[in-house]
Amino acid sequence: MDIHVLHSDDRDSIDCVFHYVVPNEANAVNVNKRTALVRSSLGYRDADGALASQLLQGDGADGTITAAELAAVQAGAVYEERVTIRFNRDASSAVMRAFIRAQYAARKAETLRRLAVQLQFFGHAENT
Repeated sequence: MDIHVLHSDDRDSIDCVFHYVVPNEANAVNVNKRTALVRSSLGYRDADGALASQLLQGDGADGTITAAELAAVQAGAVYEERVTIRFNRDASSAVMRAFIRAQYAARKAETLRRLAVQLQFFGHAENT
C-alpha cells in the first residue's frame, strides 16, 4: 500500500503514512541506495536503530502494515514518510480520497529526490 491514513483532527488536517519505492541503483560512490538507507540514520527507526514502520503490523487494513510491506521498509526498498495534510472538512469522501492521492503524487518525486541527495555520498571512505 502506498497510502495509509492514520487519523484526522477535529478541524482540518489528516495524518498519513506514505510509502515510496526506493530505486534499486547505486549512489555516487557505488553504494546501493537501498543499502545506504538501511545503514544511514534516515527514516523511522526502532529503539535498536533499525528501519521500522510507524504502522502496527497486521493485514494492511485498518491502519496496519503487512509483513511483506514491513520487510520492504526494513530492507530499504520502501521509504516511509509521515505527513500531515490540510483539507476542507466539508469535502466529500470521494473528493478527500482524490486529494490525498494528489498529495501523495505531488510529494513522491520531491521526497525521492531529497532522499537521493541525502544518500548521494553515503558510504564513501578513504585514507589520506
